[in-house]
Formats: sequence, structure tokens, C-alpha cells
Amino acid sequence: MNHKVVGRKLGRTSSHRKAMLGNLASSLFVYGRVKTTLEKAKEVRSLAERLVGWAKNGSLHSKRLARGHINQKAAFIRLFNEIGKRFETRNGGYTRIYRAGWRAGDAARMAYLELLGEEFIQIKKEKHEHNHKKQDLKRKEKSSVKIAEKIEEAEIVHEKKHDQQMKSEDKQAQELEVKQHKKSLFRRATTKGTARSGNSKKGVS
Repeated sequence: MNHKVVGRKLGRTSSHRKAMLGNLASSLFVYGRVKTTLEKAKEVRSLAERLVGWAKNGSLHSKRLARGHINQKAAFIRLFNEIGKRFETRNGGYTRIYRAGWRAGDAARMAYLELLGEEFIQIKKEKHEHNHKKQDLKRKEKSSVKIAEKIEEAEIVHEKKHDQQMKSEDKQAQELEVKQHKKSLFRRATTKGTARSGNSKKGVS
């Protein structure tokens, strides 16, 4: 007989099952949607509906009851500050389940568990992320242009320095050639003078 047996065992002990469902519910409240097996999604849905009801109440006792299932601070704050206020005028049915085929490997039935109204928040987040990526690309393009300009300026400065060095080297080479030419002329003149004086001496003797 299977009377008065509520819930699924999910192949886990009671403590493990409670912790797992609490973690899935926390992820649902933080991210707005979770992907898990269909059986787990159905179990988490009942817990999530109860937690949203406590969040709508907002009393200290309700917060203490919810704290027994949720250990993530971000999920607890979002549940009571945002999600509870979103469903103030709604009586139940705060979540939906999408079937997502079968898992590769063990062919387990998969599903998405999502909070109502979260799809619009996801669209806004995606738009914000898309705009943020565009801004990052523009910044990267600007930085790349600036880097290219700096590289061009550095190359121009390097070319100018190289040209100046070449000109200075050419001037030094020309000056050396002039000096060597002058020295050679002076040597020729001195050798001619000594040759004449020697011949004259020989002629006199």
C-alpha cells in the first residue's frame, strides 16, 4: 500500500535530499531558471511555491521558515525583496516547467524550471550584456587605434633619428675625406720641395 506517502526519494537520504532541493531552489531564486531532471524539477517546484508564499507574507516567522531551506544570502535577499513583491497579487502558480528532451548518457528526462516573469528579466539582462559587449569592443578598437598611432609615431621618430645619424655620419665621412685630401696635398708639396733641394745640392757639388 502506498497511502499517505508524499514526495519522491530521488535515490538519496533525507538530509541529502533536503540539501539538494534547497540548493536548487536557491539557484532558481538567484538566476530565475534552472535545468535539472523532470522529477527533481517537480519536487523543487513545490518547495519554491511554498517559499514564495512565505516571502509574500514577509513576517519574521516566515523568514525563519525560509532560512531553514535556503542557505545562500543572495537568494534569500532576492526572494524577500524582489520575488515576493512581484507576486503580491497572484495566488499560486509562481513557476513553470519546460521539458528539455533527454540527457545524453542515461536518457534521463530533462526540464527547465522557471519563475514567471523571469523571461523579461532575462531579455533585459541579455540586452544589457550585449550593450556591454559592444562598449567593450568599441573601447578595444579605440585602444587598438591609439596603440597603432603610437607605433606609427615611434616609427617616425625612429626614422628621423636614423636619418639624422646617417647625415651626421656622412658629414663626418666628408670631413675625413677633406682632411685626408689636405694631408695628401701637403705631403706632395713637401716631397717636391725636398727633391728640388737635393738636386740643387748635387748639381752644386
